[in-house]
Amino acid sequence: MKAKSLTSGACWEINFSFLQKVVRQAGIENEFHSKQLSKFLQMTLDHLAKSTLSKEARIRSSIAQIGRELGREDEFGQITLPPEITQPIIAKFSTATREFVALTLGRLVDEGILKVRPKPWIINDINRL
Repeated sequence: MKAKSLTSGACWEINFSFLQKVVRQAGIENEFHSKQLSKFLQMTLDHLAKSTLSKEARIRSSIAQIGRELGREDEFGQITLPPEITQPIIAKFSTATREFVALTLGRLVDEGILKVRPKPWIINDINRL
C-alpha cells in the first residue's frame, strides 16, 4: 500500500511497509500508530460534522480546512492555497457537484472572501468562510 500527499505544491509517495520498518527501527511504533489513529478519528469526526451541513457550508468548510492544513499564510493573514487545488478537488472533498462548487466560489469572490484568478487561490478572510 502506498500513501500519497500534497505538500508544498509537490506530490510524494510513501511505501507503507517501508514506513512501518523505519518507525519500528526508530522505536516509536506505538506513538506513531497512536498519532495516526488520532488523526484518523479527527478526520472522521470532521467528515461527520460536514455531512450535516448544507452544500454551501460544506464547500466553505472544506476550503477553510484545506487552507489551514495546506495553505501558506502571509503577513496580512491571507492564505494562499496550493495551485493543485481545483474545483473538482473541492467537489470531491465536500461531496458537492463541481457546478455547485463553481457557483459557491463565485459567491465567495463576490463577498471578497476568496480570490481565484489568477491561480493560486487566496483566502482573504478565513473567519468568514
